[in-house]
Amino acid sequence: HTIPTYTPLQRTTPHYTELHHTTPNYTPLHESTPHYTNLLYTTPSYTTLHQTIPHYTKQLHTAPSYTTLHQATPNYTKLHHTAQNYTTLLQTTPEYSKLHHTTPNYSSLHQAARHYTKLHHTTPNY
Repeated sequence: HTIPTYTPLQRTTPHYTELHHTTPNYTPLHESTPHYTNLLYTTPSYTTLHQTIPHYTKQLHTAPSYTTLHQATPNYTKLHHTAQNYTTLLQTTPEYSKLHHTTPNYSSLHQAARHYTKLHHTTPNY
């Protein structure tokens, strides 16, 4: 279930297509840096989140200003259904902030992907 506007990202980001088609139950892949795969499999409960949280795909495409929360925080489910914007999540969730600063290469994931910024501002509800 890919979003049409993600096509440019598929063509220009290294390993995007391969990872997108080989990671089970993973809907859009927003970043694909050299350390992405490693982070995907080493962050506690990361894979589980994408496979078990109900309505994840629907929420991803409908929540206003919702930028995907890939972290496995205890409050993920609650935030998943109530958050209005990503900035608020970043500033108010203790577990999120901790993970953001302690997971290796996490910050770079949100900044280093080619064309990420452009996609972030042009894809509806992204």
